Amino acid sequence: MPLPNFLIVGAAKAGTTSLSTYLGAHPNVFVSTPSEPKFLTSGFLEFPHQGPGDAEIDAGVVRDLQSYRQLFAGTEDIEARGEASADLLYYHRRSIPVVKDLLGDPKIIAILRDPVERAFSAYKFLVGLGRETRSFGEALAAEPRRLEENWEFIWAYRGASLYAQAVEAYQDAFSNVLVLLLDDLKTKPRKTVEGALEFLGVRAVVSTDVNKVHNESRAPRSDRLAEWRAAQSGGVANVLNIGRTLAPEGVKRFVRQQLDRWNGQGPTMGSIQRQRLAASFRKDVKQLERVIDRDLNSWSTNSHLQEILSHLQFPLRNGWTSDDVN
Repeated sequence: MPLPNFLIVGAAKAGTTSLSTYLGAHPNVFVSTPSEPKFLTSGFLEFPHQGPGDAEIDAGVVRDLQSYRQLFAGTEDIEARGEASADLLYYHRRSIPVVKDLLGDPKIIAILRDPVERAFSAYKFLVGLGRETRSFGEALAAEPRRLEENWEFIWAYRGASLYAQAVEAYQDAFSNVLVLLLDDLKTKPRKTVEGALEFLGVRAVVSTDVNKVHNESRAPRSDRLAEWRAAQSGGVANVLNIGRTLAPEGVKRFVRQQLDRWNGQGPTMGSIQRQRLAASFRKDVKQLERVIDRDLNSWSTNSHLQEILSHLQFPLRNGWTSDDVN
């Protein structure tokens, strides 16, 4: 039975589902179902994961080679066969040897997103599922402990937004690596998909609606409510913080879930919180620019304001500094 000859390795919440759907619509491209089997990381991860809802995700992981091969049964005559397990980028140090051992030298596609937007999109995604019950600031502060307790990688809001070393590792390990940006998939989708098809070695004919977004987090009904939900300081925030302190955890969780469920995707980021998080990514983004030889000034991490903030060396709530990306 054939195995994949290309992989979409991530990043999570950066357009991997949309990209794999667009590519899989081509008659000479096959993307597995599920598109994210996670088999290539399953051999070194510790199951079960311990985060809320992680058990359901674990249940969908393909864990044996025969089942993985079966995903690609009958695709011998299809030129490009692939899958899109977005954890491959995050776990690059351990996943690359597995990929090389099993698949040899497959074509690698990475699609990246402004790290601040990616981190918050992952947060909103979990809020929308009812799995995340903390504010974004609280969740960022809890990230190291959660990962130490073996929560699934989707909870690595900040960690999964650090791309430079992972992309460079894939470039060093494989002969054909294509790096795309979600910005391009949004602003020039047909050209971006055609480029990916050419990279895969098939005729660049787009066979689907590339303007349809897949697995998208929805916008909140009320931006004001979302801002209040995310508030970290000020009058409204002080009232909310008193409520957080006095109310039992079960009540707080219920209120947060009901507010977030009504409001669509949950809170928006406060401006100061966004600035601080962006500054913490700045060094990694600068390194990524060199790795992929591309200007990333459109990302919030490279704005003029972030240039100023990055020199302030202020501490973040969870102990990171604006110059700490490791």
